[in-house]
Amino acid sequence: MKRSFTPLLLIAGLLLMAGCAGSKAVSADTIVGTWDYSIEGPGSPSTGTFTIEQSGEELVGEITGEALNGDIALSDIVFEDKTVSFRFDSGRLGEIAVRGTVDGSTLSGSIDAVGYEGLPLVATKQMGN
Repeated sequence: MKRSFTPLLLIAGLLLMAGCAGSKAVSADTIVGTWDYSIEGPGSPSTGTFTIEQSGEELVGEITGEALNGDIALSDIVFEDKTVSFRFDSGRLGEIAVRGTVDGSTLSGSIDAVGYEGLPLVATKQMGN
Protein backbone atom coordinates (compact mmCIF):
# COMPACT_ATOMS: atom_id res chain seq x y z
CA MET A 1 0.00 0.00 0.00
CA LYS A 2 1.45 3.31 -1.15
CA ARG A 3 0.90 6.44 0.97
CA SER A 4 1.23 9.97 -0.22
CA PHE A 5 2.99 12.49 1.95
CA THR A 6 1.76 15.45 -0.12
CA PRO A 7 -1.26 16.24 2.11
CA LEU A 8 0.94 16.06 5.23
CA LEU A 9 3.53 18.37 3.69
CA LEU A 10 0.82 20.80 2.65
CA ILE A 11 -0.66 20.88 6.15
CA ALA A 12 2.79 21.28 7.74
CA GLY A 13 3.58 24.14 5.34
CA LEU A 14 0.31 25.93 6.14
CA LEU A 15 0.88 25.59 9.88
CA LEU A 16 4.41 26.94 9.53
CA MET A 17 3.21 29.93 7.50
CA ALA A 18 0.45 30.65 10.01
CA GLY A 19 2.97 30.58 12.85
CA CYS A 20 5.28 32.97 11.03
CA ALA A 21 2.44 35.36 10.24
CA GLY A 22 1.64 35.63 13.95
CA SER A 23 5.18 36.53 14.93
CA LYS A 24 6.30 40.08 14.21
CA ALA A 25 9.99 40.68 13.62
CA VAL A 26 11.37 43.76 15.34
CA SER A 27 13.88 45.77 13.35
CA ALA A 28 17.14 47.01 14.84
CA ASP A 29 15.91 50.49 13.83
CA THR A 30 13.71 50.27 16.93
CA ILE A 31 16.74 50.50 19.24
CA VAL A 32 19.04 52.60 17.03
CA GLY A 33 19.16 56.23 18.16
CA THR A 34 19.86 58.39 21.19
CA TRP A 35 18.07 57.66 24.46
CA ASP A 36 17.73 59.82 27.59
CA TYR A 37 17.87 57.58 30.64
CA SER A 38 17.21 57.77 34.36
CA ILE A 39 18.34 55.17 36.89
CA GLU A 40 16.67 55.08 40.29
CA GLY A 41 19.58 54.44 42.61
CA PRO A 42 20.22 54.98 46.29
CA GLY A 43 19.78 58.66 47.07
CA SER A 44 18.76 60.41 43.88
CA PRO A 45 18.26 59.38 40.25
CA SER A 46 21.23 59.26 37.89
CA THR A 47 20.59 60.62 34.39
CA GLY A 48 22.36 60.72 31.04
CA THR A 49 22.16 59.50 27.46
CA PHE A 50 23.18 56.46 25.51
CA THR A 51 23.41 56.09 21.75
CA ILE A 52 23.17 52.89 19.75
CA GLU A 53 24.06 52.72 16.06
CA GLN A 54 24.08 50.03 13.39
CA SER A 55 27.57 49.35 12.00
CA GLY A 56 27.22 46.68 9.33
CA GLU A 57 25.75 43.65 11.08
CA GLU A 58 26.79 44.89 14.52
CA LEU A 59 25.26 47.28 17.03
CA VAL A 60 27.69 49.76 18.60
CA GLY A 61 27.20 52.57 21.05
CA GLU A 62 28.30 54.71 23.94
CA ILE A 63 26.87 56.04 27.17
CA THR A 64 27.47 59.21 29.13
CA GLY A 65 25.96 60.52 32.32
CA GLU A 66 26.38 62.59 35.43
CA ALA A 67 27.77 59.62 37.38
CA LEU A 68 30.18 58.58 34.58
CA ASN A 69 33.55 59.90 33.47
CA GLY A 70 32.97 61.00 29.86
CA ASP A 71 31.75 58.84 26.98
CA ILE A 72 32.06 55.11 27.60
CA ALA A 73 31.80 52.46 24.88
CA LEU A 74 29.00 49.91 25.14
CA SER A 75 29.82 46.24 24.61
CA ASP A 76 27.86 43.04 23.97
CA ILE A 77 24.85 44.93 22.56
CA VAL A 78 22.05 42.50 21.72
CA PHE A 79 18.57 43.46 20.50
CA GLU A 80 16.04 40.71 19.91
CA ASP A 81 12.25 40.52 20.25
CA LYS A 82 11.98 44.02 21.78
CA THR A 83 14.61 43.19 24.42
CA VAL A 84 17.95 44.98 24.55
CA SER A 85 20.97 44.17 26.66
CA PHE A 86 24.44 45.69 26.83
CA ARG A 87 27.38 46.21 29.16
CA PHE A 88 29.85 48.96 29.90
CA ASP A 89 32.75 49.54 32.28
CA SER A 90 31.83 52.45 34.54
CA GLY A 91 35.26 52.68 36.14
CA ARG A 92 34.58 53.12 39.85
CA LEU A 93 31.55 50.76 39.95
CA GLY A 94 33.09 48.26 37.54
CA GLU A 95 31.13 46.53 34.82
CA ILE A 96 27.46 47.40 34.57
CA ALA A 97 24.90 45.20 32.80
CA VAL A 98 21.75 46.76 31.35
CA ARG A 99 18.64 44.90 30.23
CA GLY A 100 15.32 46.32 29.12
CA THR A 101 12.26 46.04 26.92
CA VAL A 102 11.44 48.55 24.21
CA ASP A 103 7.84 49.68 23.70
CA GLY A 104 7.72 52.37 21.02
CA SER A 105 9.97 55.19 22.19
CA THR A 106 10.20 53.95 25.79
CA LEU A 107 12.65 51.48 27.28
CA SER A 108 11.99 50.01 30.72
CA GLY A 109 14.45 47.76 32.47
CA SER A 110 17.13 47.50 35.08
CA ILE A 111 20.87 47.64 35.66
CA ASP A 112 23.12 45.35 37.62
CA ALA A 113 26.38 46.58 39.13
CA VAL A 114 28.49 45.29 42.00
CA GLY A 115 26.44 45.89 45.13
CA TYR A 116 23.52 47.34 43.15
CA GLU A 117 21.37 44.76 41.43
CA GLY A 118 18.05 45.37 39.72
CA LEU A 119 18.09 49.16 39.90
CA PRO A 120 15.16 50.45 37.78
CA LEU A 121 16.06 52.13 34.49
CA VAL A 122 13.72 54.11 32.23
CA ALA A 123 14.80 55.63 28.92
CA THR A 124 13.04 57.70 26.27
CA LYS A 125 14.19 57.83 22.66
CA GLN A 126 14.95 61.35 21.48
CA MET A 127 12.68 62.57 18.67
CA GLY A 128 14.13 62.27 15.19
CA ASN A 129 16.36 59.35 16.24
